[in-house]
Amino acid sequence: MILCDIGLPRMDGYEVARAVRGDPALAAIRLVAPTGYARPEDVAAAREAAFDHHVAKPASIPEIQRALAPSGGAAGDGRRR
Repeated sequence: MILCDIGLPRMDGYEVARAVRGDPALAAIRLVAPTGYARPEDVAAAREAAFDHHVAKPASIPEIQRALAPSGGAAGDGRRR
Protein backbone atom coordinates (compact mmCIF):
# COMPACT_ATOMS: atom_id res chain seq x y z
CA MET A 1 0.00 0.00 0.00
CA ILE A 2 1.13 3.54 -0.76
CA LEU A 3 -0.33 6.64 0.90
CA CYS A 4 0.60 9.48 -1.43
CA ASP A 5 -0.43 13.12 -1.20
CA ILE A 6 -1.20 14.92 -4.46
CA GLY A 7 0.70 18.13 -3.72
CA LEU A 8 4.33 17.07 -3.91
CA PRO A 9 7.25 19.36 -4.83
CA ARG A 10 8.81 17.78 -7.93
CA MET A 11 6.56 15.00 -9.10
CA ASP A 12 2.91 15.40 -8.09
CA GLY A 13 0.91 12.49 -6.70
CA TYR A 14 -0.85 11.93 -10.02
CA GLU A 15 2.52 11.36 -11.69
CA VAL A 16 3.56 9.03 -8.86
CA ALA A 17 0.35 7.02 -9.33
CA ARG A 18 0.89 6.75 -13.09
CA ALA A 19 4.50 5.63 -12.55
CA VAL A 20 3.43 2.99 -10.02
CA ARG A 21 0.65 1.73 -12.30
CA GLY A 22 3.09 1.62 -15.21
CA ASP A 23 5.35 -0.85 -13.41
CA PRO A 24 4.00 -4.42 -13.68
CA ALA A 25 5.91 -5.42 -10.52
CA LEU A 26 3.77 -2.93 -8.56
CA ALA A 27 0.40 -3.86 -10.09
CA ALA A 28 -1.04 -5.16 -6.81
CA ILE A 29 -0.11 -2.07 -4.77
CA ARG A 30 -3.09 -0.22 -3.30
CA LEU A 31 -2.76 3.54 -3.89
CA VAL A 32 -4.51 5.92 -1.48
CA ALA A 33 -4.44 9.71 -1.89
CA PRO A 34 -4.93 11.49 1.46
CA THR A 35 -5.02 15.06 0.17
CA GLY A 36 -6.30 18.57 0.64
CA TYR A 37 -7.29 18.62 -3.02
CA ALA A 38 -10.92 17.59 -2.57
CA ARG A 39 -12.98 19.27 -5.29
CA PRO A 40 -14.95 16.93 -7.57
CA GLU A 41 -12.42 17.51 -10.35
CA ASP A 42 -9.62 16.50 -7.94
CA VAL A 43 -11.39 13.24 -7.11
CA ALA A 44 -11.85 12.62 -10.84
CA ALA A 45 -8.16 13.35 -11.50
CA ALA A 46 -7.16 10.88 -8.76
CA ARG A 47 -9.40 8.24 -10.34
CA GLU A 48 -7.94 8.98 -13.77
CA ALA A 49 -4.40 8.66 -12.40
CA ALA A 50 -5.39 5.20 -11.06
CA PHE A 51 -5.51 5.87 -7.33
CA ASP A 52 -7.64 3.24 -5.61
CA HIS A 53 -9.01 5.78 -3.12
CA HIS A 54 -9.15 9.54 -2.59
CA VAL A 55 -9.47 10.72 1.03
CA ALA A 56 -9.93 14.43 1.77
CA LYS A 57 -7.76 15.85 4.54
CA PRO A 58 -8.19 16.13 7.38
CA ALA A 59 -9.34 12.53 7.24
CA SER A 60 -10.85 10.76 10.20
CA ILE A 61 -9.49 7.44 11.39
CA PRO A 62 -12.64 5.62 10.13
CA GLU A 63 -12.20 7.19 6.66
CA ILE A 64 -8.59 6.00 6.49
CA GLN A 65 -9.60 2.56 7.75
CA ARG A 66 -12.27 2.26 5.02
CA ALA A 67 -9.73 3.24 2.35
CA LEU A 68 -7.27 0.65 3.63
CA ALA A 69 -9.79 -2.17 4.09
CA PRO A 70 -9.69 -5.01 1.53
CA SER A 71 -13.21 -4.19 0.29
CA GLY A 72 -12.25 -0.51 0.35
CA GLY A 73 -14.01 2.83 0.34
CA ALA A 74 -17.31 4.33 -0.58
CA ALA A 75 -18.80 5.22 -3.94
CA GLY A 76 -17.41 8.49 -5.26
CA ASP A 77 -13.93 8.07 -3.86
CA GLY A 78 -10.91 7.82 -6.16
CA ARG A 79 -10.77 4.05 -6.43
CA ARG A 80 -10.29 2.36 -9.77
CA ARG A 81 -13.35 0.82 -11.35
